[in-house]
Amino acid sequence: MAYVEAPQFGVEIELLVRPKPALLEFMSQYGYEESTEYFQARKNRRALHRALAEALSVGGLAAKVDEDEGEFSTWLVAYDGSIQESDGFYGVEVISRLLESADNWLAEIDLLWTLLDDFCFIRSDDSCGTHVHTSLRGRYTLDELKRIAKATVYYEPAITSVMPNERKVSLWSRSNMSESTQLRQAYDNAQIHGYGYLFDWIDSFEDEEALSNAISPTKAVSWNFKNAVPGGCGTVEFRRPPQVTSTEATKHWIAFTLCLVTYSVHCDFSQISQLTGKPSTENLRNAISWAANRLGSPLAALKPLNDIAATAHSIQPNAQEVARIMELKKQKKSVFAEKLQSAQSSLAASAAQLASGSSATAAKN
Repeated sequence: MAYVEAPQFGVEIELLVRPKPALLEFMSQYGYEESTEYFQARKNRRALHRALAEALSVGGLAAKVDEDEGEFSTWLVAYDGSIQESDGFYGVEVISRLLESADNWLAEIDLLWTLLDDFCFIRSDDSCGTHVHTSLRGRYTLDELKRIAKATVYYEPAITSVMPNERKVSLWSRSNMSESTQLRQAYDNAQIHGYGYLFDWIDSFEDEEALSNAISPTKAVSWNFKNAVPGGCGTVEFRRPPQVTSTEATKHWIAFTLCLVTYSVHCDFSQISQLTGKPSTENLRNAISWAANRLGSPLAALKPLNDIAATAHSIQPNAQEVARIMELKKQKKSVFAEKLQSAQSSLAASAAQLASGSSATAAKN
């Protein structure tokens, strides 16, 4: 069996939560008071974030709020203004630390959800989603990015077909082809001339920035390449997964992403370059299974591709609210990407300082 390199990853989980009595006990230490008054409501939101981070930590999952200083080595709890709050439910984003797919990440996700279920009521909502960041060795090479672009565009119709209904046409994680005229034209031509046309077009880009601009001109697309450009944190972000409300769904979408990017990096695209037409769900399932069997850890997490229940929605936003949420989603920065980039910069600065000190010592000797 061919060796495959296990990706690193992080997950951002958008949630709408209401505290259970066990969490209210923590929140009271941070100024929580029952009130609908605007400033107290803001104070209560901050109290919830602090209390949830503390509750996770006490339960064995080290966490802090995102504005806290320090190394990016724990889970984070952050405010997400793009989540539609109501009826005592608060918008929360829970962000993982940098995880290794070769490690026992499944147990960490299980612990997270055990604690979330202990401390929070969770409501499903269209304004929530799940984002999975992946990388190899901290950063994909240009060739690897092109391979991921080829596979994710080729399998786009099949990926859409296995998404819950609310994510098939989600405004904040649209198909890359709906946002890039260049990509749409290349894909349409591939339906006539074969996918080699699309693959050659992707191979024509000379650097990461040009590729990113063509494949994901905005971040609010299914596959976001914006962080993979020089100066970014080096990840490709899959934004299409729905809001997760269980450990099973969380592990599934992480595993799905890890498997698809792993397959992408190792795919022999010459085998499909002459094909026209759209790949089937069975084709996608075979690709995912190929990678799962080699990575190992996703095997226990993957569910049948059409067997993930669609989210039940209690609130449907009106057109004005949709426009507001859409603008907030576009403006919103990725906490995981920012923290990872900051950690990388600090590490690079420390390495440079160490090298400078070593050079100075050598010069003295």
